[in-house]
Amino acid sequence: MNMNYNKTIQLFEYESISYDNIKLKPFSHILNLIEELNESGSELLSLNRKELRAKQMVGLIQIKELSIEILPKMYKEGMTNAEQVNNAQRNLLYLLHYCYDIPIYESEIALMQARKSNWFEILTFIFSKKLMDIFKKGAHKQYISIEENIPLFKGKWMIQKHFRINPFQKHRFYVNYDEFSPDIPLNQALRFVTNKLKFQSYDSENRKNLRILDQQMEEVTLLADPALVLNNIVFTRLNENYRPIFNLAKLFIEGNVVETSTGSDGAYAFVFDMNMLFERFIARFIKENRDAILPEYLKNCNIYTQAVTNRRAFAKNLDGKNVFNLKPDIIFKERDSVKLIIDTKYKLLNKTERKVGVSISDMYQMAAYASRYECSNVILLYPRTAGVNDSILEEYELEKINCKIKIATVDLRIDFKDSTNKSKLINELSEILQKEV
Repeated sequence: MNMNYNKTIQLFEYESISYDNIKLKPFSHILNLIEELNESGSELLSLNRKELRAKQMVGLIQIKELSIEILPKMYKEGMTNAEQVNNAQRNLLYLLHYCYDIPIYESEIALMQARKSNWFEILTFIFSKKLMDIFKKGAHKQYISIEENIPLFKGKWMIQKHFRINPFQKHRFYVNYDEFSPDIPLNQALRFVTNKLKFQSYDSENRKNLRILDQQMEEVTLLADPALVLNNIVFTRLNENYRPIFNLAKLFIEGNVVETSTGSDGAYAFVFDMNMLFERFIARFIKENRDAILPEYLKNCNIYTQAVTNRRAFAKNLDGKNVFNLKPDIIFKERDSVKLIIDTKYKLLNKTERKVGVSISDMYQMAAYASRYECSNVILLYPRTAGVNDSILEEYELEKINCKIKIATVDLRIDFKDSTNKSKLINELSEILQKEV
C-alpha cells in the first residue's frame, strides 16, 4: 500500500487541528490509541475538547493507517503551506545528517517529497536503498568462534564439555571452531532495524525493499534488544563503508521511540526533542569550524557540551551536600577560566514584545551561570524565525557580578547543502561570539 497523502496530517509544533477537519474526522475512532501513546511516554499530542494539538516534540506519530507528522515551528512562517512542509522536512533531515553523521542525498529527498512522503518514510527509503547498495557486494563477514555439539569432528575438541554433555553419545563431538559468517553484531543491528521498519513503514516501495533485505539476512540472528551489541561494533578499513548506514540504523534504535503499552498494531511514535537537536547542532558546528568562528579571546579554549566534569552546584543544603546542579549547554574554557557560556533556547522570540519575549526565568538562569562559573560573558542563543532579522537583539549588563548577557538569534532556515549558506552561518556565529572591549 502506497502512502496516501490524504492519510497524512502535517502539523508544526503547538499547531492544532479540529476533530471536524476533513483529514482527521474519518479517524476519530482511533484517537484512543493516541491516548495510549501519551500514557506510554511523555505527552505527544494534546487531546483537547475540540481539537488535537501538537506538543514540543518533532517527528512522526503513526496510528494505524493515519500518519501525523510534526515539523519544527521555526519553519512555519513566511511561505505557502507546501513550501513550509518541504522546507521543514528538508532542513530537519539535514540537521539529523549533520548531528548524527547519517547519509542524506538531495535527489532522494526530492524523490520522496514528490511522492508526498513524510520525513520518517524518507529516512526509511534512504536506509533501505543504501543498505541494498552495500549488500550488492555481499554482507560483511568475520570469523566468529562457534561452540556446538555435532556428529562430526572439526576445529578444537572441547574434551571436558564433551564428556559432560555426551557421556553415552560416541557419535557426537563437542567442538569449537571458527566460521566466516555474516552473523556479527554489525549485521545483527542492521537486521533488527530492517525487521522493525518492515512493519512500521506504510510506503509500498519501502516495504518491498525491506522484505528483500530481511530475506537476504536470514543467516543473521534477529535480536530482541540490539542495544546489547551496539558497543561491540568496531569499524576498520574492511567495513568502514558501513559506518554511515550504521549511524542511521543507530538513530532508529536510539531515537525516542514510543509504542503503546498494550502493543496495539500500527501505533507508535518516532520523535525528537528539538531543544537537544538545536543544542547539538550549534555545538558541533562551532567545534568543526572553530578556526573560522572563534574570535581571538576564545582561540585557545576547549569547548565542552554539558560535560559532567564541568557541572557545578548552585547551593549546599544544611548537611553540606551540593544541590541544584548547573549544566550550561556549551562552555568555552581556557585552563581553569571560563571565558564564555552559551545556552541554547529552542523558543520563538518576538521583537515586538517587551524584552523580545525572553523569559525572566531564562535570565535568572544565566545570572546563576555567570555567578557560579565566574564568567563575564554569557550568550542566550535562539533560532531565528519570521519577523526577527537581527543576529544580536539585546545586551544586558549585570553590574553586581560584572557580566554581560547577549540575546542573539541564528538562522537555521537556510539551505544547508549550499556552501554559501554555510559561510553565512559561520560569519553570523563569529559576529555573535565577538566580545566588546
